[in-house]
Amino acid sequence: MKRIILYLLLVVPLLVGCKDDAFEAWYGDFETETVALVIQDDLLLVLSIPDSLVQGYMMYTQKEYEQAVEELLGVSSAGVFGSNAKNLQTLRDLTSTLASETLGIDRTMVTDEQRLQTLKMHANVLRKTGFTDTLESLIGLSGGLELLEAVKYCHAYDIGQFVAIETSNDWEALKDYLSQWLKGALLLT
Repeated sequence: MKRIILYLLLVVPLLVGCKDDAFEAWYGDFETETVALVIQDDLLLVLSIPDSLVQGYMMYTQKEYEQAVEELLGVSSAGVFGSNAKNLQTLRDLTSTLASETLGIDRTMVTDEQRLQTLKMHANVLRKTGFTDTLESLIGLSGGLELLEAVKYCHAYDIGQFVAIETSNDWEALKDYLSQWLKGALLLT
């Protein structure tokens, strides 16, 4: 009996603690916002981060773009991509049309989450078309559709919806908050 209890005391914490907290992230600079792709295991989070937040943190830390975004979210960069705001809007327009047609709703009612879910749903078919090249040329990231196919879950969040950017921000507290929020968002799925 003592052996069983000792075994449980040694093995159970190891099994419970086996969840890998390793994140992988790519950061996209699109002039007016940053799009962060954060991956953990089979989950992809697509985060829209207002440029004012990134620029404010860059000014506070005196760090370059990639270092500032890494530090702000607490996730090391696996790479940087991006182009311009017009290309990002073109991608949103294309995926809004796809989601509108798929879901049978008006284009103006389509959310970021619906665009992402629709793109994931059709990634296998779209990958076999010229859309792959269009996507890569618009956002500067190769393998975007393959990434959507590889993950089981994906969600979109707009950081600007719940973080206020002011000149008097406590940047250290905001950085800690975003890092904790991100960890929580990854756990909820």
